[in-house]
Amino acid sequence: MDAGRAPASGLDGSNRYADTLKRYRLYDRSGVIRPLSDGEMRSWFERWRRTRGKRVTVARTVTQNSLNQAWASFMDCWSEETGAVFRETIVARGATHARMSVGALSARICELSWSSDRTCYYVHFLEGCRY
Repeated sequence: MDAGRAPASGLDGSNRYADTLKRYRLYDRSGVIRPLSDGEMRSWFERWRRTRGKRVTVARTVTQNSLNQAWASFMDCWSEETGAVFRETIVARGATHARMSVGALSARICELSWSSDRTCYYVHFLEGCRY
């Protein structure tokens, strides 16, 4: 390694990006630009996680540390995109997620097939039909 030159990230055991994600504990709003109330911020965080298909509670595959990091990332996006713009992004992602989800597609196929009097189709046999 050259004298006077800083080691590359990760070589000395530090990771600058990972360090930035440790700034906030889950639901800590200190230092955030124009935060909403605690309940509203939690609600937006849950919507943001759902658009990514991720959980908002600790589980076997979701640790407290990963939730803290997700919250820090959410707070960074909130501050950088000034809240209102970020909320519009979350709403748009939610609409895209709902429009492109496999479950919604299956329900739509079932609905269209039922209205066309086609009761025998693949999804019907796999999942059963609610009609």
